Amino acid sequence: MTGEPMTVDWTLLEQLLDTPGPSGWEEPVAAVVAREAERFAPVRCDGLGNLRASFGAGRPHVAFCAHMDEVGLLVVAVDDDGAVRFRPLGRVDEAILPGRHVRIVTPQGLVPGVIGIAPPHLREGEPTLAGWRELAIDVGACSRRETMDLGVVPPQPVVFARDREPRRAVHAVIGKGLDDRVGCFLLLHLLGHALAHPLPLTLHFLWTVQDEIGLRGAAWAGSESRFDYLVQWDAVADAPEIWGRGVVLRVRDEGACSDLELLRWASECACRTGIPVHHRVTGGQSEARAFQDRGTRVVSVNVAVTNIHSETEMVALSDVESLLRLGEAMIATLHTLPGAGAHG
Repeated sequence: MTGEPMTVDWTLLEQLLDTPGPSGWEEPVAAVVAREAERFAPVRCDGLGNLRASFGAGRPHVAFCAHMDEVGLLVVAVDDDGAVRFRPLGRVDEAILPGRHVRIVTPQGLVPGVIGIAPPHLREGEPTLAGWRELAIDVGACSRRETMDLGVVPPQPVVFARDREPRRAVHAVIGKGLDDRVGCFLLLHLLGHALAHPLPLTLHFLWTVQDEIGLRGAAWAGSESRFDYLVQWDAVADAPEIWGRGVVLRVRDEGACSDLELLRWASECACRTGIPVHHRVTGGQSEARAFQDRGTRVVSVNVAVTNIHSETEMVALSDVESLLRLGEAMIATLHTLPGAGAHG
């Protein structure tokens, strides 16, 4: 990788990861993002909860986008014995649920709990894996009243507990929410960089909500505004040989296709910066679809994350630095996109 060593505020990424923000309850994360973004530019919150910082003038209108929410669970009932029943919030694999440490988000704070399951010798004849309907969260209470006295009532969101063990020795960050707090972190860095390097166009930074439950924030942002180009920053689950070795350009997913000209542009920016690039076709859907449906030309830029949609997601710090460098290189060449410098 070429260029001067980067100054990266890793503590901000850690703070974003430690802040709960499951789909529909993104306010704590939005508060951190707004506080940091307003150091550089005014931030507007729309009716759904998306945040936006915009500056510059003229065409094209270029947007950088990342989502603030994470997958989690939702409290739906409290049993007589104090056990907390739940259902998934977003696409959570049922296989990872038994034995997980979680935090229930209440107005009084986070209530710790574990998703319990009876030991094998007490489950003879029952399936080895239990689904979410058979599981419950144990908060250490013995009655419904004790659980409710802790502040736990339906409907409240639940997030996975984050492993706070240091991982810098292996040059990685581990924990829940890397999908897509890495993107949120990236946008905050690039916002300050873009303001220091003004260009003859209009640039928008979008932090969206409710991605994991149907791309709802992006759909609203796409209907509210018309962008010429959008760079979607996200996370992608990929093979081990990709992890720690650059950035991933998502050519296609189940809902969107990256614009071929923008793919070439992003690849050339990475090449000039000495960043390895991997092109992938993936499953799932990304926010790119919500904007492409409105006629915006999109490109999806991703960091490889292992164990995605769990509390053991892991990302290589070198890959995050590669994303930061690529973002800076892309900002430096936005003026080369078709229509740059036009009025209106």
